[in-house]
Amino acid sequence: MSALAELMASIVESVKATLQPDGTRGVDVKPLHCPMELAELSRHFTAVPSVVVTMPEIKTGRPEGGVVVADVAVAIYILTAGINPLVRNDAALAIVEALLRVATSSRWGAPGVRPASDASARVIFADELDRKAAAIWELSFELQVDLPPAAGLNITPFDGASVELEPVTGVDLGALGIA
Repeated sequence: MSALAELMASIVESVKATLQPDGTRGVDVKPLHCPMELAELSRHFTAVPSVVVTMPEIKTGRPEGGVVVADVAVAIYILTAGINPLVRNDAALAIVEALLRVATSSRWGAPGVRPASDASARVIFADELDRKAAAIWELSFELQVDLPPAAGLNITPFDGASVELEPVTGVDLGALGIA
């Protein structure tokens, strides 16, 4: 598993441990491996309350002492619902507060991770959400992660899978719109 995949799994497990301390499933927590789309809420959130964890941006700079350090943006989306806006907002704020404490004091149980120095939370307001009696908060922060030296790429993890590439001949690439 790559260091970044391990970090994502560690964040999800840490969030579960924070929000489900007795092991009961009070808050649904899962990773998101695609952009957050408000128009597709039912695809991203399958229960209420729910938390979705994503890494929308990863940047690297110059290696520090031979170690590549990645700046990993993390966004955690919190969905709550209820007829009364104050109740759903209070529920979201309780989750945000618990996760803010973890984000700024934790290494998320993954090697080479430094605690976030800054974290922020904001409510995402949309008329569609209000009509559905729902609230979504976004908690975002950036982590610095030491990336270990590459141990080789395994881009075909399935036994027996193979891809053969042959040169393309006799095709007019201009006709396909490819220059």
